[in-house]
Amino acid sequence: PKPDLIVSSVTVVASSYTVGDDIQATATIKNQGQKSAINSKLKYYLGTSSNKIYKYIEEGGVGSLSVNTSAMDDINWNVWSWSYWIIPSDVPAGTYQIWVKADSSFDVSESDENNNWKSSSSFTITK
Repeated sequence: PKPDLIVSSVTVVASSYTVGDDIQATATIKNQGQKSAINSKLKYYLGTSSNKIYKYIEEGGVGSLSVNTSAMDDINWNVWSWSYWIIPSDVPAGTYQIWVKADSSFDVSESDENNNWKSSSSFTITK
């Protein structure tokens, strides 16, 4: 038996943003496998339905997960700017999602290495 990490949910606070706004998002990582998982990393991306890794946001992490347990991670609060991730000016207006990849550093030997991606619901970004 092996662990199997999935992103069970990705949530964002608002349905629309403007370039320069900050985005707060939360990912829930679940071990649906048959063995405990060690600490692992996850990565956040701003993406679209056709390009999940349009723009890298940051790396997060979760601690070890027993079978059928979950942990949450947030896009980190930046104490220097007093905000979450700020949408840069080079992002064109459009419809986006926050994409998250569980076990992004491949630290966990999983029973299924192909189910580690999930996205938030769509939101719009305007200029």
